[in-house]
Amino acid sequence: MVYNMDFKEFYQQDVILRNYQQKAKKEIFRWWNVADNILYQIPTDTSKIRLFTSIIHDINVWGL
Repeated sequence: MVYNMDFKEFYQQDVILRNYQQKAKKEIFRWWNVADNILYQIPTDTSKIRLFTSIIHDINVWGL
């Protein structure tokens, strides 16, 4: 499915995330403009749940 939107617009700064998590979040939103399904790998103990909770929050703010 192709979306006619810039997913980078959904990105919101999350002060709770660490710098490497902010970078990962920006990359994920950037890659969604390229492909529908992406896989983003980050190491163990990097708080993946917090990162993806932040992403889900941003998407919910936009009502998707």
